[in-house]
Amino acid sequence: MKLTFEIRSLEEEAASASKLLYVPPSEDFTYRSTRVYHLEFEGTEEQAEDLIRATLLDPITQVLHVGESPALSGHVFHLDYGMKTSALDLEKEAILANWREMAPEGFEARKLLVRTRIYLFPAGDSKPNAEDYLRDIVNPAIHTWEVNHV
Repeated sequence: MKLTFEIRSLEEEAASASKLLYVPPSEDFTYRSTRVYHLEFEGTEEQAEDLIRATLLDPITQVLHVGESPALSGHVFHLDYGMKTSALDLEKEAILANWREMAPEGFEARKLLVRTRIYLFPAGDSKPNAEDYLRDIVNPAIHTWEVNHV
């Protein structure tokens, strides 16, 4: 079974996207970032969600969105990026090690992909160019990425 979990901060507001680029854009685009976990597992959806809530979510300052649809709206596109499967991903390995110790009977994480999702929002009628952000955020030697336009 496969599920996608997206965790976003309740406290974080949209910030200036100029800090994401080496050369700031002329427009005042904004962005928000979240963490996305693509999980392939044996067990029930309830077990998977309970494990995510117990280990990755701070219920006071964060909210969990379950499913493939984006957790936020109003963006022009979102960029998902993370470590290549051939690269050492210490965050993923720590999560999986923790889950092996505390997972309920009958649950096993088969595959986990950890991604950062960056939502880019327009400034008036102007829209950000995904290529600018790919160039400055993604390192093709170690990252995989996907841009999803609305």
